[in-house]
Amino acid sequence: MKKTTITYCLLTSLLGLTSTVQAAISAYSYDENTRLTTAVQDQVSSYDYVYDSMGNQLVKYILPDQSSYTAPELEITYPEELSKPINPDHPTLSWDIGEIATPVVFDLYFGEENPPKLYRKGLTVTELKTEHLKSNTKYYWKVVAIDQHNQVIEETKIVELKTLNTPPNEPVLVAFDKHKNTLSWKLPEQQDPDPNDEIAAYDVYLSEIGQPLQLIAENIADTNIKLTKILNQIRVINGAL
Repeated sequence: MKKTTITYCLLTSLLGLTSTVQAAISAYSYDENTRLTTAVQDQVSSYDYVYDSMGNQLVKYILPDQSSYTAPELEITYPEELSKPINPDHPTLSWDIGEIATPVVFDLYFGEENPPKLYRKGLTVTELKTEHLKSNTKYYWKVVAIDQHNQVIEETKIVELKTLNTPPNEPVLVAFDKHKNTLSWKLPEQQDPDPNDEIAAYDVYLSEIGQPLQLIAENIADTNIKLTKILNQIRVINGAL
């Protein structure tokens, strides 16, 4: 992070028997957005500021002795369930750092690219609900922990996250036209479980009553099919891919 430091030195003479000079030194540090991050007065008191993703000031941390500060040690861990394929419907990314007294914020990197780009900055919580993700897709993410001095104190490795393939709603058989010897079907009116997905094709299984189902057509783009064999009584299962 780019920082700009400005130091002021004020010299004042005191009236008395002995002429003395006192120096009151203040140093101010700013980030790339010209926001105050650190103010040091007389090299003794340090005022540190951290901002969330909306630009709100979150933490004001005072150290009586600047030289006594030691960056905290922490380990960022992920829950076991995120190592397995997850439901793409607004999943929650979460992590844990244990108990720590020092204020910490997090930058979350997430996306389909590897390495992932910055997704959220200045998080004060250890979880985030994402938008609806693509099904059957690989994502990558990592978390960076930053202390009140805007120093990176921990950064995880890039982790792979895979989403499940969300199947569409089951199609509904509309009609069997005995005269034209055709079958037709449609999708239910309710919204598809995966708004980012679309039906690619249909497989059609058919058999006479009492007989095992057999695949009679696959990768059908339309919602109807003309049978090559005339059947009076049939049992049909039509599945969407």
